[in-house]
Amino acid sequence: MTTTPRDASLTPPLTQRINDTTKDVHEKSGNSINWKLSLILTSKECYCEAISLFWIVYREIERLYDKHVNDHKVLQLLQPVAIVFQRAPKAERDIRTLMPSPEQAQELLERRCSDGKYTPRALQDYVDRLERIAAENPVQLVAYLYAMNGAITGGGVAIQKMVQKTFGLKTLEGVELFELNLSGTSFASGREAWKEFKRILDEDAGPYLTDEDIDLILKEAPKVFDGNNALVATVQQTRAFGKAAADCTRRLGIVLAVVIAVVAAAVLYTTPSTTSK
Repeated sequence: MTTTPRDASLTPPLTQRINDTTKDVHEKSGNSINWKLSLILTSKECYCEAISLFWIVYREIERLYDKHVNDHKVLQLLQPVAIVFQRAPKAERDIRTLMPSPEQAQELLERRCSDGKYTPRALQDYVDRLERIAAENPVQLVAYLYAMNGAITGGGVAIQKMVQKTFGLKTLEGVELFELNLSGTSFASGREAWKEFKRILDEDAGPYLTDEDIDLILKEAPKVFDGNNALVATVQQTRAFGKAAADCTRRLGIVLAVVIAVVAAAVLYTTPSTTSK
């Protein structure tokens, strides 16, 4: 799908409109799931359960973006910087590094996706929605590219260090999810890359976005957070989460749990506005 260029850039900026549109659902997310997220970093298995959900999400967003990149001018404009934010292969490597054994890692990955079917149901619903909106009008993928890339990039250095310290990691193995693909690019840092990503959406994309396109993006943006909330809620049903809850209550205490909650919440639910890299 293509659109006819027009002469005006976006006013107010598209990224600001997305942030405003998602403000309420973002705050609701933080208020409702902090306790669950406070436990994610208390166990490698629990942490892997969580990131394996988003391994699929990133994989499908990246797959659909690659499939539809030539179907809308805005997706084409984002291509030079979008490659910097690819996460799916890194998430898979982190899982294989952190799980206690290769067999357990493989079991988790296969549990998430087997024969084209996704588990849990919330993950299947998420993937189904991604495929549906990409088929209807691929410009809606902008809502996911912006929210998901911004969420995990914001505060990435701090989160990476927290995971390393918590699990005693001496190298980047196990925390590649927070690394950006800057090699071969003109970007000196993740901050520069994210600034360019936003600039493209706010300036270069304007002439190629119809009012309908913008409306679709803004309507889809809150649903990104709704889908993420539903995914995180499923971690509570796992054996790893139950063990982490018991261990956290027994060893860490409520104060430390709240501190970890704040950090963990930033991993998946920081409103995409700035980066630390």
